[in-house]
Amino acid sequence: MIPIYFPFTYVSSSAVARLERWFDELGILAPAADAPGPSGHGSLTWRLFAPPPGEEAILKRLEAEWRRWADMHAGADLAAVMAAQEADGGFATAPAINSLRSRIRAGAGEASTSPGEAPLPAARVFLHLAHCLDQDQDTLREQLHHVADLERRMHQEMDGGTRPDSFLAAPIREEDPGAVLTQRRLTAWARLALALSVPADVLVTDSPAVIDHLIERLDHLDPIRDLDPDEVQGLPRTIRERLDSGGEATVFTVYAAPLSPTALLHRLAGSPGVPVNAPQGASRCLLVLITEK
Repeated sequence: MIPIYFPFTYVSSSAVARLERWFDELGILAPAADAPGPSGHGSLTWRLFAPPPGEEAILKRLEAEWRRWADMHAGADLAAVMAAQEADGGFATAPAINSLRSRIRAGAGEASTSPGEAPLPAARVFLHLAHCLDQDQDTLREQLHHVADLERRMHQEMDGGTRPDSFLAAPIREEDPGAVLTQRRLTAWARLALALSVPADVLVTDSPAVIDHLIERLDHLDPIRDLDPDEVQGLPRTIRERLDSGGEATVFTVYAAPLSPTALLHRLAGSPGVPVNAPQGASRCLLVLITEK
């Protein structure tokens, strides 16, 4: 069973460096068939789970309408618009913008459309927007590192040292992308995972904010050290060896959600319940937090 990286569709180079020490292969979701997978560097192999082709044009049109809507609201940036509370619920559960427009034009007397009528397209649009946001933030961080390096070399050549008053003198901190729109990320990601029938027995993240959020939402999501033999076999060899050694797992933590993988995805997706005929998989879902810098 391949572990799945969540709830992101973009992976930074620093995240790859953290993950490749512990994993040889990871799965990752893509919001569209034409979405590129993680860049091929390092020893880590990625398996891409993407929807079948055929809806890219519709999704791009919906995304363009959401962006125009954001631009119309006093120039608010897209992240702020996505973070705002919607009258119909979170962004991932909101109807498409063309549905909202149709309801306004039709007038209040016409029967309204259910907000959850088409959650998957809205979730895929959100994931693509979040992907672009994460990529932009990562590019900005890399550019700041480049500028800081140029400044250090320039001052080294000029006066043999670094100016202490430089705003780049302090280390550039890497922000946790999971701390932004955490619930909407999880909801949208879980809906796409369900639609793609992604095996979610082992979920991997390097976002402490995501795990903290899940601990608040799920009962009895605690770090574990005693795993069933079948669960141990589902973990990479490097993590199994660290657990077997009995040493303190300071760079990763394994959590067990008291739900089957399918039930956990339905819980995160906001589904009213798990369909009776849905495959349950393992008795509980393992979540691995990688915290190594």
